[in-house]
Amino acid sequence: MKTIFTFLVFALTCASSFGQAYEAKAEHQRKQHVAAVLELPYPPEVVEEAIKDYMAKKGYKISSSKGTYSFKGVKMDDRDTSNKDVHFQVERKSRKEKDVSLVHLIVSKANESLSDRVPEDRTGIEDGKAFLNRMTPAFEAYNLEAEIENQDKNIKKAEKKLDNLIDDQRDLERKIKNLEDKLAENKKAQVAQQAEIGNQKTIFDGLKGKRKI
Repeated sequence: MKTIFTFLVFALTCASSFGQAYEAKAEHQRKQHVAAVLELPYPPEVVEEAIKDYMAKKGYKISSSKGTYSFKGVKMDDRDTSNKDVHFQVERKSRKEKDVSLVHLIVSKANESLSDRVPEDRTGIEDGKAFLNRMTPAFEAYNLEAEIENQDKNIKKAEKKLDNLIDDQRDLERKIKNLEDKLAENKKAQVAQQAEIGNQKTIFDGLKGKRKI
C-alpha cells in the first residue's frame, strides 16, 4: 500500500511539473530578466516550431536573435487593452532529459528594448504565465502531429526496406535459377563425358587387342 501511495504522489508531482508556468529568470544579451517558464515533455526543436506555428496563426511576425524569438504588438488575452512584446527562449532541460524543454517567456512593454529593461522588472509576468498555460494544448497538438509525421516516415522507411528486400529476393531467385540450370547442364555434361570416356576405353582396349607380341 505504501508503495502504491508513493507511486501516486510521484505521478502527481510529475504531472504537475508539466503544463503549469512558473516564475524564474531568463538571460538575454547577458542580462537576467524575470520570465514566465513552462516545462514541456517535448524536444526543443519541436517546441520552437510549435511557438512559430502558434504565433503565425495568430498573425504575429517573428524576429529572431541568438536563440530568442520575439513578437511585437501581442494581445496577451481578450481583456488586454495594451499590446505587449513577447520574447521566447527554448532550451533543453538537461543533458539527461533531452526530450524535456523549458520555455522562457519575457514580456515587455510595446517597443521596449530589453537592454534598457531593469532586471527586477516584473511587467507582464502573470500575463506571461497565463499565456504559456493557454499555449499548452497547442504544444501538445503540434508534438502529436510531429510524432504522426515521424511515424509516417518510419512506416515509409520500413516499407522501402521491405521493397528492397523483395527486389533482393527476386535477384537471388534469378541467380539460383541460373545456377540450377547450369547445375543441370553440368550433370548432363558429366553423363555425356562418362559415355565418351567409355567409348575411348573401348577403342583403347581394341587397339591393345591388335598387338601381335
